[in-house]
Amino acid sequence: MILDTSSVCGAIDNNLAELIHTVITLLKFGIPILLIIFGMLDFAKGVIASKEDEIKSGQHIFIKRIISAVLVFFVVTIVQLVIGLVDDKNSANESDVWNCANMILNGKTQNSSGSTNNNAINRNNKIEACCNQAGGTLNSNGNNKSCMLEQNKQAEYDKCMNN
Repeated sequence: MILDTSSVCGAIDNNLAELIHTVITLLKFGIPILLIIFGMLDFAKGVIASKEDEIKSGQHIFIKRIISAVLVFFVVTIVQLVIGLVDDKNSANESDVWNCANMILNGKTQNSSGSTNNNAINRNNKIEACCNQAGGTLNSNGNNKSCMLEQNKQAEYDKCMNN
């Protein structure tokens, strides 16, 4: 049985977490900019056509797109703010769902946050010590450590990890 990997949230690879954060940032800024550009193009088409109906139609579409752009920007920002506020900054448990969401949404992975990196180092040291104490086999994959244990050694390992 493999236990306690040290990636983000215990299961999500750091590169994937950084990719998710990058995509969220691009969506947060890219979609509003694209909506405004397309709205201006619609409005310009109406003005070039010199027909009052098309100008009014372009205005309505432009206004709707500006409202949509503002909503997209603020919804993402508000979600990031709420997750950041709900996350327990003092929690050493990185598998906590709020801590995990904060790390991904706000880009605070092990590679970009010194405290998270220190937590990972401390956790890896504890995994190594407890694995040796329980007589398990330590596996290391870069910065991630895990312990392979026989079923009868699991209780001893868990007791060490919880102390």
